[in-house]
Amino acid sequence: LYWQDMDALDATHLEALVLHAIRLGSRIDKCQSPTIILLHQTRSITWVRLVHSQWLLIASSDDILSSLSLWSTELLLSGRSTEPLAEAFLPAPVSNGAIDIEGSSVLIAVELCAR
Repeated sequence: LYWQDMDALDATHLEALVLHAIRLGSRIDKCQSPTIILLHQTRSITWVRLVHSQWLLIASSDDILSSLSLWSTELLLSGRSTEPLAEAFLPAPVSNGAIDIEGSSVLIAVELCAR
């Protein structure tokens, strides 16, 4: 989303936004059916974040523990892999989370439920 006053934009930025809107509109008009990818998780997914449109971060939890897994959207959408790139296990269910991105650094914080 772009949160700047349209009157403050220069011609280059305004043109880029209009072209993006036109391309997006043409994609929507094609009425492609959505892509469905099954990520066979053994726990309920409790939190998901898309990072830079290329990484999918998923927390899946049961009553006792959680896993935090990182997936490549490119590999998922191309069908080349349905396995996570990395996975970590946590000793309690994840209820929420946040991501802070600064340059090439990503800080991930998750909220765990007390048992």
